[in-house]
Amino acid sequence: MNRVLQWVIWFAAMTVVMRWLAKSREVPASEQSLVLQYPRAILATGVVVGTMFLVMAVASFLAPSGGPGVAAIFLIFVALGAYLVAEYYVVRFHVLDDGLAYRTLFQRGVLRWPDITRISWSPSAKWMVIAGPRQRVHVSALLRNLPVLAQTILVRVPTDRIEAEARALLEGMAAGRLPQIWG
Repeated sequence: MNRVLQWVIWFAAMTVVMRWLAKSREVPASEQSLVLQYPRAILATGVVVGTMFLVMAVASFLAPSGGPGVAAIFLIFVALGAYLVAEYYVVRFHVLDDGLAYRTLFQRGVLRWPDITRISWSPSAKWMVIAGPRQRVHVSALLRNLPVLAQTILVRVPTDRIEAEARALLEGMAAGRLPQIWG
C-alpha cells in the first residue's frame, strides 16, 4: 500500500505543477504581444529544481553513505534546473510582418514566412516544428502569446505547408485554446 500511496502523491503533485505551468502561459487578449517567451513559472521551476538538487548533492557528498558518485547524479538535475533558467532568459520569438525572428540557446535567425517549407506538431515534445530551407525551429507549447503566432501563421503560410495535425492545433490556438502540456 505504501508504494501505491507514493505513486498517487507523485501523480497528484505532477498534475498540480503541470496545471500551474499551463495556466501561467495564458495572456489576456488585451495584453498579448508579438513576443513569445516563457512564463515566470519556468524560471521559478528552474530555480526550485536547481536549488533543491544542489542541496541534495551537497548533503549526499557529505553523508557517510553518499559520496561523489551519488552527488554527481544529483548534479545532473542541478544542470536541468540551470537549463530551465537559461531557457527563460534567452529564448525569444518575435512575430514580424515578414517572418519569425528567433533566439534559442543554440541558434538565432529569422525565418521568413514565404520560406517556410513545413510546419508540424510533435505531440511527445509538445512543440511546433517550423522548417525552412536550411533551418528548423522548435516553438514550445509552454511559451506565452502563442495565439498571436498561430493567427499570423494561418494568414501568412500556405495551407499545403502545414500538416493537418498542426493546422488543427494552430486553429485552436488562434481561437485561444492552448495545447495541452500534460498527457
